[in-house]
Amino acid sequence: MTEENSNKTHPRILISNNGQEQPTETPEGLNPYQPEDLWIDLNKIHAAGAVTRPIRDIAARPPNKHEFVRTSDNEEYWRAVAYIEYERIFYPVLPSMVRHLDPDDISYAYLCLTISKSGEVFFWPVKISRDGRANRWNDSNLEIAKLARTKWVKRRSRLEDGKGSGYYQEEIPIANFGDPKWPDLTLKQLYDIAFKGDRIIDRVDHPVILKLTGQIK
Repeated sequence: MTEENSNKTHPRILISNNGQEQPTETPEGLNPYQPEDLWIDLNKIHAAGAVTRPIRDIAARPPNKHEFVRTSDNEEYWRAVAYIEYERIFYPVLPSMVRHLDPDDISYAYLCLTISKSGEVFFWPVKISRDGRANRWNDSNLEIAKLARTKWVKRRSRLEDGKGSGYYQEEIPIANFGDPKWPDLTLKQLYDIAFKGDRIIDRVDHPVILKLTGQIK
């Protein structure tokens, strides 16, 4: 290869950040772009690429020990419900069905709309103590859920002995996370997503009832 060929240049057209075409020549094999040609305004790209992601699944679960959460301060999202937890899945029970079921299978909870710091929306079943009996797990759980109406909180369990006695304790973040962005959905829409696919116990021959009573495997 001659010296003339080794220094051969190729014309290129670059588009600058101001949208103007800029012809340039660079030696073959060298990157023709300047560092500033790759820089981007994040505010502009986020605005241009913003999309709305539909919510397709909403879990019914308590917060895990690693996540900060907020609960809705709207009373509509603090309704008491009866439920059965079967194989770690939450099944709401219609009030008209309660009298037909074994009381030992049924629990009661405030079904609180909750959002995590990462943006996951879920229903937190805040269990209600039965017959007015004091229960430190349930009582402390409720206090933390109420606190989460106005503050980001993390829920931690604290055991007092080896027999299961204890309570929940809140942790408040040092940083200011700001206000949560709640989904623009009605309560009916949220329930429809969370409890789709036969998740509501509305009849005596519901599969969960049949399994609990030993009628099917």
